Amino acid sequence: MKKSLLLLAGLALFGFTHNAKAQFGYGKPEDIEKLKKRKLIVIVESPDEDLMKKLTKKKKTEDIKSYQTALDMYNSQMKEVIEKFWTFSSTDIEYKTQKEVDKLPKGQYALIYCSSGSNGPGTKHEGLAWTPAGDKVEGDMITVMAVALQENNKPIYFLGMPDGFPTKADLVYGITQLEWYFNYRVSHQKATMKEGKELIAENQPRLKRRTLLLRQDQLDTKLKPEEIKTAYPFNYRTVTADEMDQYVVNADSNFAYAIIAPSYGGSQVIYVQYVMDCKDGAQLGMSMPSMGGMMLGGYTGGSGHSIITKKTLADYCEYISGKKK
Repeated sequence: MKKSLLLLAGLALFGFTHNAKAQFGYGKPEDIEKLKKRKLIVIVESPDEDLMKKLTKKKKTEDIKSYQTALDMYNSQMKEVIEKFWTFSSTDIEYKTQKEVDKLPKGQYALIYCSSGSNGPGTKHEGLAWTPAGDKVEGDMITVMAVALQENNKPIYFLGMPDGFPTKADLVYGITQLEWYFNYRVSHQKATMKEGKELIAENQPRLKRRTLLLRQDQLDTKLKPEEIKTAYPFNYRTVTADEMDQYVVNADSNFAYAIIAPSYGGSQVIYVQYVMDCKDGAQLGMSMPSMGGMMLGGYTGGSGHSIITKKTLADYCEYISGKKK
């Protein structure tokens, strides 16, 4: 894979926490080679039995319908994204529930799935958290996209999804990021923050030829248009989550998009913001918490910006804005 196509999300947390360092080295190259040769099973979501009992007991008929609709949409979107963007392993892809996977002979398949939980992914797929109020997962729970060998009790690699209940844009981000990580991991034993910054700097001039998509629900509500333009002096457009999905899945070369991804760092959730090229998934910019913010986060339970601010916008274009930070 060419350097210009590299995604750098796996590099973002280098040198800041033990857990983040370990995450990049996650997965032995020999396990990734096994993944490449195996048939891939995408674990599809089915209703959580405990949640269904609770909703049924409370006679929440509309919530039951909404829940099933959300799961059906996720399964459909995951299939669409996998079949368009996943090229790392065999083209033979199957779609099965966790119960169906449990009945299969061991050692023949690789698995990919999204799962919600606290303090990192569990030993296997545990399902997506869903609430009638919306897609946001509260507290220290985040959703991860993970890839595992069927017989192992832990993922080869995982990364945080921006939304508790993933959007289509989240899924594209996840699949393209996983592909980059696996290609990079089999050819590199180490990586450095310096290398990551060099790749961002190399890619960042593309922003002058792209319109940056910003999700309206992720913007600081205090931000005024003139403040956005001051911090980010290139073309941008505010869009809904649904509009973002369409631009990203269409791989439109005229656009880049901002995404906010949570990651676990010890006992805290760390928010890192990325700018991704819609065309090929290359990372064009990044905003991450400072060392001081990370240290403070150890006491508060989180660090970094979970919304797009004037500061994070300036971070996106730090190598080409001509402004010293």
